[in-house]
This record gives sequence, C-alpha cells and structure tokens, in this order.
Amino acid sequence: MIVGNPITSGLIEGRFSQYLLPNLLIDGQIFPLINIILGFAFYALAMALLYTRFFDFKPSFAGTLSLCAVSILPYIIEILYFQFIILSQLFWPLTITLALLAAKKSLTDHPLIFIPLSSLILFFTIGGYPAAINLYLTAALLFLLQNASEKITFKKLVPLALPFITSVIVSFIALYAVHQGLQANHKMMALYNNQPLSLKDLILKIPFMYKAVVLSLLQPQPYLSLTLKLIMTTIILLCFIADMTNRKDSLDRLFHIILWLILPFCLKFSAWLINENPDEYFAQHDPATFMLRADFYAVPVFLMYCLSALNQKNYHLLKNLSFILAFALLGLNLNADFNYSKVQKLGFTAETLLQQRINNRITETAPFDFNNNYIVVQAGELPLRPHYYIAKPLENYGYYTMQIPSTRYWLPNEFYAFYEPENFVITEHAILPENITPEMRNFLATNLKTWPAKSSLYIDNSYIILFLTPKGRQMITKQFKNLRSSK
Repeated sequence: MIVGNPITSGLIEGRFSQYLLPNLLIDGQIFPLINIILGFAFYALAMALLYTRFFDFKPSFAGTLSLCAVSILPYIIEILYFQFIILSQLFWPLTITLALLAAKKSLTDHPLIFIPLSSLILFFTIGGYPAAINLYLTAALLFLLQNASEKITFKKLVPLALPFITSVIVSFIALYAVHQGLQANHKMMALYNNQPLSLKDLILKIPFMYKAVVLSLLQPQPYLSLTLKLIMTTIILLCFIADMTNRKDSLDRLFHIILWLILPFCLKFSAWLINENPDEYFAQHDPATFMLRADFYAVPVFLMYCLSALNQKNYHLLKNLSFILAFALLGLNLNADFNYSKVQKLGFTAETLLQQRINNRITETAPFDFNNNYIVVQAGELPLRPHYYIAKPLENYGYYTMQIPSTRYWLPNEFYAFYEPENFVITEHAILPENITPEMRNFLATNLKTWPAKSSLYIDNSYIILFLTPKGRQMITKQFKNLRSSK
C-alpha cells in the first residue's frame, strides 16, 4: 500500500489495462477514500446514462427509486475487498456504458465510426476485467428486448443486434491476440479466470448455465439474504410475465422467449467461458457461479431494466407492485450495506490490531534488525470479520466477503510493510532450500506452538517465519517434510 501498483501489475492475469486509470489519475497509489469516492461517482454516472440515454426511460420518482435501489445492491461489497483495484472496477461500468452508447449511435449515424469506437472501448474494458462483458451483453440483449416490437421479424432484428455482436467479436479477437502475445513472452500465467474452454466443453456447459443463474438468484450468501434474493427473483418473474402478456402475435412472443432464454448466458457469460480447473482451490472456494464481483456488473442493470419496464406499463397494479418491490429492495440493501460497513469496520480494526501486535513482537525479538530486509513467511491466516457477523440460515460461499482476512498468507509483504515507518520486508515470501539453516530446520521440524506463543516466531538474518494458526503450521511443516524427502 505504500508503493502502489505499477501499470504492468495486471499482466500476470492478462489484464493489461487494469491499472491504467489508477496510474493516470493517482500515479498507481492506493488511497482508499479517494478511490471509493471517485469509483462511486463513475458508477453512479454509468447507471444514470444507462437509464436515461441507453434505455431511454423517462425520469420519474419511481424510476429514481428503482435506480437507487439497484445501485446499492450488496454485490458491490466484494469489489471493496480489493482495495488496490477499487477505482478500476468501479470505472468499468462507465466505459461499458460508453461502448453501448457508441454501438447504439451506429444504428442511426456513421456506423463505420461508432462500431469501431464501441469495439475499442469494449476491448480496453475487458482487457482490464473480462467479467465486465456481462454488463455489455446483458444491456445489449435488454435493448433488443425493449425494441423488439410487435410483428418483429428476424430480418428486422439482425440490424439492431449487429453493432453489438460486431463489437463483442472484434474485442474478443483482439483480447485473444494480446493474451497469446503475453503467454508467448511469459508475462501471463494460466489461471482459472483467463483460460477459455473448448467449443465442445462450452456446449456441454450450457445446461449448467441455466442452473447457475437459478442458484445464484436463490442461494443466500453473506449480506444477500434469502428475502433479498426472493424479491430480486420476483421482480424478474413479473417482468417476464408482463412482457409475455403484451405479446399478442405468436411470432413476436417466440422472439421474446428466445431472447429471454439467451439472457442467462449474458448474465453469466464470463463464468460460461472460463475453465476453473487450472486453479482448483479458487474454483472450490470462490466458484464463478456465486462470484459477487462478476454479478455486480450485470445483475443491477438487469433489475433496473425490469423495475423500470414494469413502471412503464399501463397497468396500475404492475406499477404499484414495482414501486413496492423497489422500496423493499432499497430498504433491504441499505440494511445489508450498513451491516457490511459495521462488520468490515470491526473486523478490519481487529485484524489491524492483530497485525500491530505481530509486528511489535517481530521488532522486539532478537536478532531482528531494522537495517536488514527480511522475507516474511506467514503460516496460516486469521479472519476476524466472521466474529462480528450473524449468519442467516442457508447462507453459503462468501469467500472474499467473509471467509478470509485482509492479510493473505501468500502476500504478507503488502501488510507487514505498511505498519512500520521503515520497510523491513521484501516482496519474496518463499523459503529457498539453500537458505535453510540448522536452526530453521529445527524450528520447522519440531516446533508445535502457534500464535500467540513466543516460540511461534522464528527470525534469522534473512527470514521471519510465523506459525499463525495450527492449519498453517501443518501446511508449512508438510511442505518442509516433502522438500526433505525429495532430496
């Protein structure tokens, strides 16, 4: 957090534009308050433009209520965990909106200018965070749903969809070329979020996508209660029923059913494409089906459209229902967001105090020397946020929103370096075989104590090793034994 992030930090995941905006605006530094204020400003502008300029909904009190209700959905809280990319993550909805507006403009004026412009903006966006494509596809399909009027034909529908389809194809071809270049130059690793599936596997995954959408709309998660999810599902079902009721012509109804059937792939498009096998740990603990930071891009816009479409109908019952549901959604979201703020504040404060205690122990333990640079190895991690959260029945998942602490065991240098006036930590955190001394070997092989025991800490001239939890101690001891047996 002291050093910040260079512009090339995201290349390892193939995200070449992820740190471009922070480096342009604040020189890559991490200023949480500034990042959040700017990020929310970008996000609010994006939602307002989508509502008024892209979908052309008429401003009204009910519309404003709906816009506020969906804009503060708790999906955003997972993004706030990643303090180093908050600004970028909240900026992508605005760039996606600009790409959508450019594609829409090409329908009436200068397609040879606005379609390439839409493709370029979209390429820049998915190069920073591929899951942002979910917003583009969802909004584009809803635009088609909105404009597929009575007696629509396939011949009339294609010109409406062509600018959006072209932009997606061009941007993904360009992204694939960039990823190939990065991999060829060993700048990019094969991770669960950047390895696409084969065509055969994509086809086999189609039934799973419908299941994934249903599960993600019904499965309670931390801060997203069953009541909240049932209200969201009710809004979507009401919009579908209202849309079908308005379709008098059978061909028109068929076109709309097809569009609704395609919608799950737009909502979860990034989850459909990726191969989670390269990183089974994250696939198990942070599955793409329940990834809030990916749903953050598409689900709020989908709900905004559904509520606004219901409000535009001539039926007073639907208007009243949409108003009641939007009001209930706003109340539940505010409650969830305030609850998150409380838990995050208390949990982060507790983790910070723990970190300060650990740092004090380190600096007071011989032979620590501030003039040295140390490799810190933290065995295990201690999440404290769950101590301040009362889980609801049936809740599951929530890897980044609840299950892990701010200090990750595999990136301890970021946080250990933050709490002292002089940085004594270097970025590497592995124990190299050639650096294992007899004293370190004895510590790794025989010590059974974990924090806060004094013997849970080992320090020499190069390494600081902390046994924070029993699970972490077992993991590092096992790795040490495997290393010894391989010699």
